[in-house]
Amino acid sequence: MGNSFIRLVLGRELRNLALSLAGIFSLASVRAGAAIGLFAALGALLGRPAVLVGGLLCFSLLRLMEALTGRAADLRLMVNALLLGMGIGFAYEPRAAFALLTAAAAAFTLLFGAQCIAWADASGLPVLSLPFATGYILLQLAAPLLGGVASPLATHELDLCPAIGGVLPDSAAAFLRSLSWLLFTPDVAVGLALLVVILCCSRQLVFHGLWAFVVATTLLAAWHGNPDRALHHPGGFNFTLVGLVVGATFLRPSWRSLLWSTLAVSVATFLAVALSASLARFGSTPSTLPFVLVTLLTIGLLRRADSALLPLRIAGTPEQTAAEHEHVIARFGRGPALELPFSVPVRVYQAFDGPWTHQGIWRCAYDFVRDTETGRSHRESGLELADYPLFGLVLRAPCDGEVVACRDDLADNQPGWINHSDNWGNYIILRREDGLHVEMSHLRQFSIRVKKGEVVKAGQPLAQCGNSGYSLYPHLHLQVQVGAWLAEPTLPFTFRCLRYQGRLHHECLPPVGAEVAPVEMDDAQAWPRFTLGESLRFRDQAPGRPDRTAQWKVERTLDAFGRTYLSDLDGNILYYTLSQRGYVALSYHGHRDAALALFARALPRLPNVADSCLWRDRMSFELACGPVGREWRGLASAYGWASLRRRAQVEGVWRFQPRCQRVIGRAAGLGPWSVHFGSDGLTSIAEGTRTLTRLP
Repeated sequence: MGNSFIRLVLGRELRNLALSLAGIFSLASVRAGAAIGLFAALGALLGRPAVLVGGLLCFSLLRLMEALTGRAADLRLMVNALLLGMGIGFAYEPRAAFALLTAAAAAFTLLFGAQCIAWADASGLPVLSLPFATGYILLQLAAPLLGGVASPLATHELDLCPAIGGVLPDSAAAFLRSLSWLLFTPDVAVGLALLVVILCCSRQLVFHGLWAFVVATTLLAAWHGNPDRALHHPGGFNFTLVGLVVGATFLRPSWRSLLWSTLAVSVATFLAVALSASLARFGSTPSTLPFVLVTLLTIGLLRRADSALLPLRIAGTPEQTAAEHEHVIARFGRGPALELPFSVPVRVYQAFDGPWTHQGIWRCAYDFVRDTETGRSHRESGLELADYPLFGLVLRAPCDGEVVACRDDLADNQPGWINHSDNWGNYIILRREDGLHVEMSHLRQFSIRVKKGEVVKAGQPLAQCGNSGYSLYPHLHLQVQVGAWLAEPTLPFTFRCLRYQGRLHHECLPPVGAEVAPVEMDDAQAWPRFTLGESLRFRDQAPGRPDRTAQWKVERTLDAFGRTYLSDLDGNILYYTLSQRGYVALSYHGHRDAALALFARALPRLPNVADSCLWRDRMSFELACGPVGREWRGLASAYGWASLRRRAQVEGVWRFQPRCQRVIGRAAGLGPWSVHFGSDGLTSIAEGTRTLTRLP
C-alpha cells in the first residue's frame, strides 16, 4: 500500500514537472514537457549541472510548501518556481548556502506568486513569469553579497555541438539560443532540439516566435547599426516569448494577431534596451520583465475593448484554440442567447451596426416590426397607430430574470412624430442570472404587466409593443448591456431557436428583412433518451472487416459543472447536454474512427420539435478531418481570405422526420448519416456503409 502511494505521488509530480516545462513554451502536453525536460537535463549536465539541481530543488520545495499550507497545486506557481530555481543554479555555485537560497526562492514564489495570481484572476489577466522576473532580478542584484560566482551578464554561452553552430547562419543560431536561454542552457544544439519539439506540437508557435525575433533583431540592428550586436542581445528571449505568448497563445492566430505581436515586440525591444542599460549598472539583467510588461499591457487593452481576437478558451496549442473558438462561435454564437420575445412571426427591421441608430456604443441591438398579410408594415394609410400590426402585440420575456427598472407613463407618438426628450420611451430592463441586463424600449403606454423586483420566466407576457420615445413607427428595440440604466453600451448576443428562410436556426443573428418566428419545443419529442449510469451496447458493422461490439456508458463529471458525457472502453468521450430545447453534442475527445465519433458526426444536435424541420450545423475539424485536413483548414481559417475560410469549414445539413422517428444528414465529403429512434431511445446509427445497431 505504501509503495503504491509513493508511486502514485511520484507519477503525479513528474507529470506536474513535465507540464511546467511545457508551460514555459506555451505548450500543454505532458509528452512535449517530458521531451523538453530530457533536452534540458542533457544540456545542463554537459554545461552547468547546477541549473538542473536548482530547478528540481526549487520545484520540489514549492510543492512541499503548497502541500503543507493546504494550497492546491497551481501550474502557474510551478512554472515560476522551476524558472527561478534554474536561474539560481545558473547564477550561483551549489555551496552550503545554495539550498537555503533555493528554499527562500521557493517561499518567495509561493507568497508573491499567490498574490500575483489573486490580482490576475480579479483583473482577468495572466500571471505569466512575473514572480520569476521579480525574484530573479532581486537575486542578480544580491549576487555580489550572497556569493554568486558568475553573473548572467558575464556567463558565456555554451557550445555543446560546434558542428551545428558552424553550419547555421548567425541569425538562425541566435534564434535557437533565444529558445534555449529560457531553460538557462544557452546552446544552439539544445535550441534546435527545443525547436523540433515545439514544431511537432504547433507550427503556429514556431511561426509567431520566429517572426517576433526577426522584427526585434531588425529594430535593434537599425538602432545600433550593428547586426551582430542585435543578434547577441542578452534579452533576446523576451522577443521570442512575445511572439509565442501574444501572437499565438492569448490571441487567436491571424493576420491581426500578427500585427499586435509586431506592435508588442517593438515595445518590448525598447523596454529591453532601456532596462538592460539601467540594470547593467547594478550587475543585473531585466530577465523576462520586458515580455511580462508588454504582454500584460497588450492583453489588458484588448480585454477592456472586448476584442474578438481574444479566444473563448486557451486550449493545448494555438491551432486547437483557434479551431475550438471558431467552432463554438459558429454553433453557439458570441454572447448570451435570448428567446424571441414574440409568439408570432415578426420582421427584422434593424440589426447589429444598423445604419440609423445602431452605431457606436449602441451597435449591438435589434429592432423588430410586423408586416400585414400583404407584406406591408401598416394597413390603410398608416396614419393611425392601429394601422400597424406590431402596435399592441404582446411582448414576452426573452430570458429568465428580475425586473430591475421599468416605465410606462409616456404617451405613444402618432406615426411620423418623435419624442426627442425621452429617447427610450417606455421600457423594461431585466437582470439575467449571469448579471447582464436586457433592455426593451418603445413600449405601449400603461401596458406593463410586471413591476420592479418581480422575477419572470422566459416567455412570460411583460407588456405590449408601442411607439413611445424616439420612434417614428411602432417597433421594439432590444439590446443586452452590463448596467441596469438607460443608454448603457451594448454587448453582443444571439437569438435561440428561430425559424426563418425555411430552416431552423439554433443560435443565430437573423439578417435585416428576415421574417423570424419562434420554435415551439415539445418535451414529449425528446430524443435521444440517456439515463445517468446507463450502458449502451452496439454492433459495429462495416464491409471488409469483422463485426465489433461498442459499449458506451452515460456518466457525469464530478466537478462543479457536472457535465454529462458518453464514454467507451477505449477512453473516447463525447460531452453533451440534454435540456427542454433538445440534445446538443458539445465536444468530442478521442479517436476519429471510434463508434462514438460516428455518433457525434451523425447527430450533432436534435431539437425537441414535433414537426419536420431542417437545420445546419458546424462540425469540428477533429471529427471531420485527418491530420493533414486539420492543418490546412486551420491555416485557412486563420490566414485565408473570406471565401477560403468558408471552404475550410465543415458544415452539414440535417433533417428530422418525426413520422419515421429518424434524423438524416449529410456534409461535403462525409456521411450520409441516418439515426433511428424507438421507444427505448437510439436503435441504429449509420454513416455511409458503416452501421451501429443497438443490442439488448
